[in-house]
Amino acid sequence: MTPLEQAKESIIAATIGSCECITKSPDAAYHAAHCRYLKLLQALDSLDDVSMSVAEIDAVAGKWIMEAQKHEMAAREIDDDQDEEVTLHREIAATLYQCAQDLQHPERPSAPEEEPKF
Repeated sequence: MTPLEQAKESIIAATIGSCECITKSPDAAYHAAHCRYLKLLQALDSLDDVSMSVAEIDAVAGKWIMEAQKHEMAAREIDDDQDEEVTLHREIAATLYQCAQDLQHPERPSAPEEEPKF
């Protein structure tokens, strides 16, 4: 069971008997704004948003990784380390990999680049 599934299961379990406004309906529309049951349902809904976000993040990062692989392949096809195009392809690939990593693992972002000095 994933941590997201565990969190959902815990919230669902916590909803049992949690109504503070004495409403006898599982429909959130009938509960008062201060009701614990309503707040738990809102938390459950927000977890669904998070799970969608994770899927979207993985899709975007996957596209960036595929694009980085294309640039690496282009650099290998040229096969000349002195060629500026090879250097450019490698730099683009490294940047795309770094962006994908930062997107998927925001808790450990890459080091920020230094500001250019003019």
